[in-house]
Amino acid sequence: MPQMRTPPEPPIAPSNEPFIQTSKEAVKRSRELLEETKAIVEQQRHWPSVRSPGTKPPQTG
Repeated sequence: MPQMRTPPEPPIAPSNEPFIQTSKEAVKRSRELLEETKAIVEQQRHWPSVRSPGTKPPQTG
């Protein structure tokens, strides 16, 4: 019966703490930006469309 080899020890990974901290800050910032842009998007929904329906874009060529 063959002897089971023990797998090599995984290398010690550097701490992920700085990456986690950066990620948390990025998420927080993106949420702030989302809140800021949400109001703008809501306003734009009520604007009339630039091109009225039924008109075609000018043909080129």
